[in-house]
Amino acid sequence: MLLSYPQPITLPSALSARSQYPFAAMETTFVAAVQADGNILGWGILNGVNGSTIPPNLNSLSLPVTVRGSVNANVPGTYVLTYIATNGSGAVATTTRTVIIKDTAAPTLTLLGNNSLNIDLGSAFGDPGAKAIDACEGDLSLQIVRSGTVNVNLPGAYTLTYTVTDSSGNSSSTNRTVLVRSPPALLGFNAFLSGTNAVTGSPVVQFVADFNPNGLPTMAYAQFGLRTPYAGRSTSVSVAGGYKPSSFFATLDGLILGATYHFRVVASNSLGIVSGPDRTFTVPLSLLRGISMPMDALTPLNSTMCSPTIGPPAYR
Repeated sequence: MLLSYPQPITLPSALSARSQYPFAAMETTFVAAVQADGNILGWGILNGVNGSTIPPNLNSLSLPVTVRGSVNANVPGTYVLTYIATNGSGAVATTTRTVIIKDTAAPTLTLLGNNSLNIDLGSAFGDPGAKAIDACEGDLSLQIVRSGTVNVNLPGAYTLTYTVTDSSGNSSSTNRTVLVRSPPALLGFNAFLSGTNAVTGSPVVQFVADFNPNGLPTMAYAQFGLRTPYAGRSTSVSVAGGYKPSSFFATLDGLILGATYHFRVVASNSLGIVSGPDRTFTVPLSLLRGISMPMDALTPLNSTMCSPTIGPPAYR
């Protein structure tokens, strides 16, 4: 006697195996068939898995079938089930089926702590880490690999990548942003004669400055006067936090012809106030209405910008 069965079954994952293929229920539907020569065949209709129609030249027999072996749908691996059938004459036939449980689900990777993280310049950075849980292997947190670095002495946005892989090769990754913030940085500034007031004919001067907010909302303005400390201040300009250079423009009117003015640019955020060095410009004695040209084309400015002065956090 011969008892045969179709090809091995491969199940997609431990989680789906339990719901889609309840083996205890499947084996009760096994059907045996007998050929004209008396050989017994196993013909699978097991809930549609590897099922087929019994050929017309075979007679269906309601033979009892014993199944030996078990399948753990929660543990990936290869399992073998053995089927045994006995006919009325006592002849016994056996066949086997291979069931493959595959883990195709990636681990769940969760960041601990906030994303993003804010770090003040020069402060110590402690990575709160991440947690990884796999449906088949449990806690894989110790196998998480982190890539990327954070320079706490250089303002900027940094990215840390966390990756974990289970023994079946399923991988998960996630990113964390770390923002190193600092007082703003002044990148350069100048003063320009932009023309004259159309009504009064007085000179109009424009201040221009570039600065980096270094990750925090920042306010910038110009201070000016005939002497220091400065008696005047321009309208403030506010920019959102970030790490890209921003430009500041301010316009002054009603200046005294022939007078020399002192000025500087100031930028401030919650971590500090930064002041540029004192510079001067001289208003020409005579002006043509509508002229627009750099102030240093008329009267040289002081030397190029030196290191700014950084003060405590303040808005002025």
